[in-house]
Amino acid sequence: MGARFPISLFGAFVAALVILIGAGYSVTKIVVQPPRDPFRAGSFEFDLAPGWWCEHEGSEYVCSPLGKPPYAAIAVIAVKERNNQDNLADYEEHLKKPQKPSTGPKDTGRPSEVR
Repeated sequence: MGARFPISLFGAFVAALVILIGAGYSVTKIVVQPPRDPFRAGSFEFDLAPGWWCEHEGSEYVCSPLGKPPYAAIAVIAVKERNNQDNLADYEEHLKKPQKPSTGPKDTGRPSEVR
């Protein structure tokens, strides 16, 4: 029998093992979904789009995509405790009232115009 048979047997075993590992890896990459990337805050959780990240700024969270500003889109998430004024009628009434602008570079001193 000699040394050629065990060497050939070992070579065939390694080749079959490499082919099976490669096929398993390929099938796994195609079939299995990547793990989700949830954003968690104290009172809510949601899945971020790939590449997005969020920062806590004051009372809200600002989520942005990767890259340099200006961004094509951002998400601003503000959270407050629910109370008896949290209904559609009160919100629409609030939107109908002119608002006094905050002091800033474009402050004209006039209330906003509701259209």
